[in-house]
Parts: sequence; structure tokens; C-alpha cells
Amino acid sequence: MAIKVLRSRLLVNDSSALSREITAARQVAEFCTAAILDVALDHDPPYIVSEYVDGPTLQHVIRTEGVRTGAALHRLAVATITALAAIHRAGVVHRDFKPGNVLLAPDGPRVIDFGIARLVDLTTTTGMTAGSPPYMAPEHFTGARIGPEADIFAWGSTM
Repeated sequence: MAIKVLRSRLLVNDSSALSREITAARQVAEFCTAAILDVALDHDPPYIVSEYVDGPTLQHVIRTEGVRTGAALHRLAVATITALAAIHRAGVVHRDFKPGNVLLAPDGPRVIDFGIARLVDLTTTTGMTAGSPPYMAPEHFTGARIGPEADIFAWGSTM
């Protein structure tokens, strides 16, 4: 199990929106992410328990072994775009897809950390930019609607 303690007052103070996000995230096909096992938003501090995925992040592997090329890159690209399709099908926009949020598990890549994800129909950002700038689509910076397209941009930047 992996436990994520929610420290952001913004997230904790809007627990109804966070509950909707968690409900949507639980709908994501488990083959492509770490399953959410338990949630305690009324606990002090609030936390989320998810499946532990045994594997390094893509960021760590790139840093220690270098970038993926050839068939290894193709397998990674197909697996992660399939994961994003499943995430979007569940009604979630990840909003922070990057090498640090891809775990390379023995049974294939898993996309994790929906910490700043938003429901697809609640994706307008007002005055606040959240994410990792090298992977963020232009709409993150212009205040435009942030939808699945922004995740595809981040996927392209990651690949």
C-alpha cells in the first residue's frame, strides 16, 4: 500500500470536489494505474491509500539508464497513451502527466498521481497554474479550458 497525505488546504477545504475526483479516479481501469483502496477525507490529516506499485519512475530510469528508443520506446508510448485513454474514459483529466508520474512496473507502465487531476467537465483553471511546466500545454498558462488534449500534449513531451 502507498499512503498519500493531503496537505494542500485548497484540496482539503473543497472535500466535495475532491470526493468527486476520487470517485472518478476509482473508475479508471486498474491495468493502467494504482488502484485506490481507501480514502479518509475527514481524518486529520486527510489521506488516500492506493495500491503499491513496485517499480521505478520513468524519470528515475531516464536519469540512470538514459532515454528509451526503438521497440522499448514504442511499447512505453503505446502503454501510456492507452492508460491516458482509460483515464479520460473515466472522466478524469490528469493535468500532470510527466516521467515522474509513470511507474515502470514488472507488468507494464502505470500512470499515477492524480493529485491535481480534475474531472473533465470541471477543467477550467482560474488564476492558478498547477503542474510541471516542461510538460504543460499552453492552455495551462492562458487560462483556457484544460481538457484531455493537455494530457496528450504532456504525453508527447514525455515521449
